[in-house]
Amino acid sequence: QITKPIIERYQKFLFRYRDEKGKALAFTTQKLRLTQLRGFFRYLCKKNFISYNPAYDLELPKAPRKLPRSYLSIEEAEKVLSIPDTRTELGIRDRAILETFYSTGIRRGELVNLSIYDISRDLGYLLIREGKGGKDRVVPIGERALQWIDKYLSDVRPKLAPTPDEGSLFLMISGDAFKRDILSNLVRKYIDDAKLGKSGSCHMFRHTFA
Repeated sequence: QITKPIIERYQKFLFRYRDEKGKALAFTTQKLRLTQLRGFFRYLCKKNFISYNPAYDLELPKAPRKLPRSYLSIEEAEKVLSIPDTRTELGIRDRAILETFYSTGIRRGELVNLSIYDISRDLGYLLIREGKGGKDRVVPIGERALQWIDKYLSDVRPKLAPTPDEGSLFLMISGDAFKRDILSNLVRKYIDDAKLGKSGSCHMFRHTFA
């Protein structure tokens, strides 16, 4: 005798339910109860006790997505960006890396894979090749970040580039493209050196950008 509208009313009851202290049911609790119900009716249908599963296309509640806590304010981001010693060649490189993260919000692996040919200076974008999900995409990049990249390309990268040059944008002292863990350690060190009372690495800049 149970129909889909009855189950939907039960779902609304779970959503609106409050205990004696006025506290609602957690989304995980609501989802668990509905999942059990859906599984029960699936079992009844499989065993031919019922001919139709009224909970077949029941949509389970989704918990609201929370904003990440690990991000920097504008002032904090600027402080981190000012840490690299830009009187040195590696300081220029590191400033360009941090500026790129802050300006674009790209992932660590995407920055590691950047090529010198993926920068469109005139149009102000980066080409991300095979990003998440193996898809290419175009990402805008700000003028300040481009200026630091230009300085790195003209003053620093020619001294780090190996022969033959495979074209990776950001290079380590060895001339190789950055390894992901090494890049994480580099960014983490600058965040720690800023003494903000916060810890994080490359993904913190992605959150900050957002």
